[in-house]
Amino acid sequence: MCTIILLQMPDAVVDYDLATCRWNIIQQQNMLHDRTRILYGTNSSSVTVEPSDARYSSPMHANLEDDHLWNDLSEFYACEQYVVPSFDGVLIPLTIVFARENKPKDEKPGILLGHGAYGELLDKRWRSEFKSLLDRGWVIAYADVRGGGGYGKKWHHDGRRTKKHNSVNDYISCAKFLIEKDFVNEKQLAAWGYSAGGLLAAAAINRLPDLFRAAVLKVT
Repeated sequence: MCTIILLQMPDAVVDYDLATCRWNIIQQQNMLHDRTRILYGTNSSSVTVEPSDARYSSPMHANLEDDHLWNDLSEFYACEQYVVPSFDGVLIPLTIVFARENKPKDEKPGILLGHGAYGELLDKRWRSEFKSLLDRGWVIAYADVRGGGGYGKKWHHDGRRTKKHNSVNDYISCAKFLIEKDFVNEKQLAAWGYSAGGLLAAAAINRLPDLFRAAVLKVT
């Protein structure tokens, strides 16, 4: 029996029996019970967050106060949230997700996701395509850079148009933090950006090409 993820069905996990050539689709809803869960933690620089107890006090997650359980996933995965100083001293929220059986600070391969545009929140919902990576020791990190939403109009405007460089610098600062704090191996960090996040990740790579070893740019 093996578990695979289909590109045509990114929100589903498929169990395939090699002996009988039969397969069964396991959807997110079955894995997470009745709802897709949001990854979130507390503002801490040293404490591992228990997802079942985690809450945000920031505006960007105020409407998710009641959606704070990971159900079955909390047994296998955990997250920590940090604030990372950017080039100008502004603190950038960084969420780090990892499998509980792996040490969070052990120079693992990792992916850094970012968006930072349109005043939209960075999507931290459970993604089935990350399950295989987490189970193999990868670290998944989310950088809430300026230009995105959840922290007021100034946060949004400070990362758009002539100030777009702030978003890129925020993203780079988070990438360096992952490496300097030994969360991710310096030779195994990948950038991930979708939509306007593709611009963010690409700009960071152009700025510091040796910082990232791979990239996923999903721009349509």
